[in-house]
Amino acid sequence: MEARTVQRQTVRLSTIVLVTVALFDLVSTLMWLNMGHGEGNPIFAYLASVGTGPFVLGKLLFLVVPLLAIEYARTKRPVTAEVGTWVAAVAYAGLWGSHVIRLAA
Repeated sequence: MEARTVQRQTVRLSTIVLVTVALFDLVSTLMWLNMGHGEGNPIFAYLASVGTGPFVLGKLLFLVVPLLAIEYARTKRPVTAEVGTWVAAVAYAGLWGSHVIRLAA
């Protein structure tokens, strides 16, 4: 019997940043919805109209599934996955920031 080598998995900073931005988006969107603003994404607007639970579940699903794909890609092409995670995090943060600026105006 061969001894199995256990690789220690570490959570990458890029993944933490992406999840943090997504959670800021979730919390701030819930706050804005409670203040009477609408949701711009038609899928999430529908989920918000159904209720807070489905909205939160949908947001988390749209975060977790791509993260699983990124983490799988990281096992095959780690550099590409890392760059892709940073690109996604920066794009998401930029989109979130543009919405904050638009709402403040």
